[in-house]
Amino acid sequence: MTLHDFVTLIYKQLGMPEPKVNEEAKYEFTVDDHWEVSVYTKQKQFVLQAKMGKPLSPANEEQNCTLLREMLDFNLKTMRIMDEIFCMDGETQQLYCRKLLNPSDLNEKNGWNLVEDFLVNLEIIEDHFFSNVPKDKGPMHPSFLS
Repeated sequence: MTLHDFVTLIYKQLGMPEPKVNEEAKYEFTVDDHWEVSVYTKQKQFVLQAKMGKPLSPANEEQNCTLLREMLDFNLKTMRIMDEIFCMDGETQQLYCRKLLNPSDLNEKNGWNLVEDFLVNLEIIEDHFFSNVPKDKGPMHPSFLS
């Protein structure tokens, strides 16, 4: 499956118009007015990526350390059932959740299921770590699942 075919499948499931071919090979869209998601290719894999919470503030160094330690612990405990990766942009201090997908393993049947799993796991992560996330938005919102 090509990146454009994969993104077209996602857009179709979200009820969005088919995307134009992106020459930079990076597609960005918002899910349910909540998550900013990017899909791009890196080292022959597709990457699903979404921001988590707000950027960390240098003024809250102790809270940041606690949050990052708890996220690492959570990630280590859930690695058997969740394959998302947590990362942080060094310049902006923004946390991200990523999922790596092998294009040769994707098809029309499983492509959306993998995206939906990513969004559900993202909601679980945000509910667990970021209390400022609206509870009436996101992939578990009834309008998203219908």
